[in-house]
Amino acid sequence: DNFPFCHDFALSDKYAIFFLGSIVFGNMMPVILGTRTISDQVTFDESIPMQIVVVDLDTLTEVKRFETDPGAIIHFGNAYEQGDELIIDGMFQDNFGANETLQDVFNPDGRFGGGWYMRYFLNMKTGELKSEQVMETECEFPTFNTAFTGSRNEVTYTACSVDNGANSFFNGISRVTRDGDATVVALPPGCYGSEPVFVPKINASKEDDGYLMEVVYNGFEHKSELQIYRADDVNDQVCSLKLKHHVPHQFHGFYTPEVFPII
Repeated sequence: DNFPFCHDFALSDKYAIFFLGSIVFGNMMPVILGTRTISDQVTFDESIPMQIVVVDLDTLTEVKRFETDPGAIIHFGNAYEQGDELIIDGMFQDNFGANETLQDVFNPDGRFGGGWYMRYFLNMKTGELKSEQVMETECEFPTFNTAFTGSRNEVTYTACSVDNGANSFFNGISRVTRDGDATVVALPPGCYGSEPVFVPKINASKEDDGYLMEVVYNGFEHKSELQIYRADDVNDQVCSLKLKHHVPHQFHGFYTPEVFPII
């Protein structure tokens, strides 16, 4: 009955999990005619419940569907199977205010906020759905050691919105354990970070044996820097590589040890 906005999906060993939320597309004819942008025709409809569709990766067929409260999940952390349950980490949104902010990025009062770190438990046998909030701090862009994709991981990292008087964009990072023990590091006022990236050490011996990298923009100097933290203790900043210029905010990426030549 509606055309949901679906930006991302979760991936376990056996399943792809799609959260079809309350962010939906309206009449697309003005977009086709060129009189409106896609952004103009996207709305958050709180009357539409969130549908969770589980797809078997071998057959690419829907095997289970769940329904829960209205909302949306833009980005996901890890997902894995445990007995009869599918366990999925996602950043829950109860609005789409970020779309309004992106429509007027030069508005000094605009705010690009995050969501709430939620964990969903889908019982594939009984159809029961449970959820819990993992941490209190507003956050987005979850990342983890991708060697654990589809299997249980113990640590997730996020970009955070910390109330330091200058929280119009993400201004902190966090390290969150599976039981919700969160370490949040705030950036100085006027400094804003992009999505953090996990980098494993060579011959790493444990899941968080590595580094967390984040490109940070300094609004007072109009320059960017690459900040590097210990992944097992984000209070320990290893170094900061300062650039002579700014780098536009980026949203998504992964570390690779390979260098890909430009053809």
